[in-house]
Amino acid sequence: MLGCLLGAVVGDALGVPVEFRSREQLSADPVTGVRGHGTYDQPPGTWSDDSSLLLATADSLIHNGYDPPDMMARFLTWLKGQAYTPHGAVFDVGIATRSAIARHAHGAPASEWGCRSERDNGNGSLMRIAPLSLFTRALAPAEIVRCSMEVSGLTHAHPRSQLCCAYFSLLLAQVVQGRPLAQAMTTASQQLAPFVPDAEREVLAAILDGSIVEAPASAIRGSGYVVHCLEASLWCAANHPSYEAAVLAAINLGEDTDTTAAVTGALAGAMHGRAAIPEAWLRALASREYVETLCERLVARIEADVS
Repeated sequence: MLGCLLGAVVGDALGVPVEFRSREQLSADPVTGVRGHGTYDQPPGTWSDDSSLLLATADSLIHNGYDPPDMMARFLTWLKGQAYTPHGAVFDVGIATRSAIARHAHGAPASEWGCRSERDNGNGSLMRIAPLSLFTRALAPAEIVRCSMEVSGLTHAHPRSQLCCAYFSLLLAQVVQGRPLAQAMTTASQQLAPFVPDAEREVLAAILDGSIVEAPASAIRGSGYVVHCLEASLWCAANHPSYEAAVLAAINLGEDTDTTAAVTGALAGAMHGRAAIPEAWLRALASREYVETLCERLVARIEADVS
C-alpha cells in the first residue's frame, strides 16, 4: 500500500516539468529521471495538485475515516494555499476541481458540488482516488463502488468519471492482495459490470474487456480525459516490467504527463511495492518527510482498522 501512495506522488513529480509537451517533443528528449523547472518553473521533485488532493484525501481518512464533506473541506484548505502543497503555494488546479470547491465554499449543498457535464470528464478525481481505494479495499465490491463514486463526485460527478474511479478502486483492491494485473482487471470489470449504464458501456469497453493492454502505443493517449488516463495507466503498467519503466512510459506519452504518471505510479507502486521506486527519485521529492509520514500514517490506520 505504501508503494501505491508514494508511487503516485513520485510519478506526479517526475511528470510536472514536462506537462503539455507532445509525444513528439518527448520522443526527441525523453524523460529518464528527475528534472526541474520546465512547464511551471518549479524545483526538481515538485509535485502538483494531483498529489496535493491525494494527500488531503489521505489526511481526511486518517483523522475522520470515511467522511466526504471533510475531504472537500480539506480541498478548500489546499486551494487557499494553507496545506498540502510542496512549497507553500498552489501552482496548478483543474477547472472542474476549482469550480466544485468554489461551490462548496459558497455554501452549495453537497449534491451540487461536483461537475456533471459530459465535458467535465477530466482526470481530476481519478488522480486522487488511490487513498480511498486502499481504505475501502476490504469492503464488499458494491460498497467500494458506492464510496468511490461518491468521492469522485465531490468534484467530478459525471457517471464516466465516477465509474473510472470505481474501477480503479476495485482494481487496486485486487492488486494489493497480490493478484496479477490481468486477473485483477478481469475481477474489477466483473464487479463493476452491474453498475455500468448502457450509455457508458461502449466508451469504457476497452477497459472493461481488458483489450486496452494489447493496443499499440499509437492508440494510447496521455490526455487529461479520464478514459484516456485510465487506459494509459493500464497499458503502461501491463506492458512495462517495473515501476520505473511504467512511470517513464506514462510521462513520455506526452500531454497530461503528471497525472498519467501519478495514476500509473499508484498502480505500478501497488504492483511492485515501495522498494521498486528508485531511491534517487524519492530522495529528490519535495517535502519528502512530510509526504512519507502522511502516507505511512494512512497505511497504519488502514492496517489497524483491519486488525
